[in-house]
Amino acid sequence: MVPIRRAERYTIGQSTEGAVITMCQNREALTFASIAGIIFFASLWFGPGVIPNLDGWFYALWCALFGVFTLLGVMGAMYRERWVISDREIIVTDTFSWARRRVPREPRLRIHLDASGAAVGGAVFGYEVEFDDQGGQPLVPRFRFSTATGAGDFIEALRLILPVDLDLPARHGPLRDGPDNR
Repeated sequence: MVPIRRAERYTIGQSTEGAVITMCQNREALTFASIAGIIFFASLWFGPGVIPNLDGWFYALWCALFGVFTLLGVMGAMYRERWVISDREIIVTDTFSWARRRVPREPRLRIHLDASGAAVGGAVFGYEVEFDDQGGQPLVPRFRFSTATGAGDFIEALRLILPVDLDLPARHGPLRDGPDNR
C-alpha cells in the first residue's frame, strides 16, 4: 500500500486492490497499557504477595483489575481494521475476526458526514463519516473522528483516489478546526 494521507488514527492509501483504509491505535493503546502495567507490577512488588490472604481482598481485586486493563491495552494496540475499496466491492477485515465482510459497492460512493456528536459536550468522537448506498443505508461501519480537521483530511484523501459524492449537513461549515470554525 502506498500511503496518501493520515487522518487521526486512519491511514488512507492506494494499492493494486484499490483504495485501502487502515485503522490502528498503537500509541494510545500502548500508553494506556504501559500505565496500567506499571500500576499492576508496582502493586505486585510492594503488596503482600502474589497470593494474598483473605484479608487482602481489596489488594486481589486491585491487581486483577489492573491486570485486565494491561491485557486490554495490549490487545487494543494489536487491533487493526482494514477496508479495501475495489471497483465492485468493499472488503472489511479486522485483527480478531477470521471472516471477511464483503459488501457490494455502487459505482460512485456517497460519503455522509454526521457532525451531530460535535454539538454534544464531552463527545470523544464528534464527527462520523460513513459510506452510504443510493438509498441512504450505511454500507460499512462508521469512521469516527474527534475533530473536524480529521474528518476533513479523511474525506479529502478519499476524494483524491475515489469518485465520491459528498453529503454534508446543511448547517455544517468548513471541515477545519480553528477559532472561526468552532
